[in-house]
Amino acid sequence: MKRILIDAAIFIDHFRNYEPATKLMEAISGEDSSIVASVLTVAEVLSGEDCSETAIRTQIGEFFAPVEKLDVDMDIARKGAEFRRVYGIPLVDALIAATAFRLNVPLYSRNKKDFGRIKEIRLVVPY
Repeated sequence: MKRILIDAAIFIDHFRNYEPATKLMEAISGEDSSIVASVLTVAEVLSGEDCSETAIRTQIGEFFAPVEKLDVDMDIARKGAEFRRVYGIPLVDALIAATAFRLNVPLYSRNKKDFGRIKEIRLVVPY
């Protein structure tokens, strides 16, 4: 089964019912693929203003329950630090990129500005 790492903006678009994001989630779920997310991505999603409502936090928690969530370990921390130093991107993005690198999986994100700089990962901008 193919694993796909998804960044926060795509999840947020999906939760806000943005049709291209929802279609992407449906397509990935229908393939021989599994969605994975960094715990940092989950934190980014839950830190949004929309999540001040309990019902929305509950909905998001239910969505993420079956999703494989990946912790930041020392290997990811070291690679993330390197990506931040070399490419000058925000630390959270560097750690998410390091997660994609470590797992050798594509990273789906709309953030071409930061992730597009990192030659060591496979960035997919789906819409």
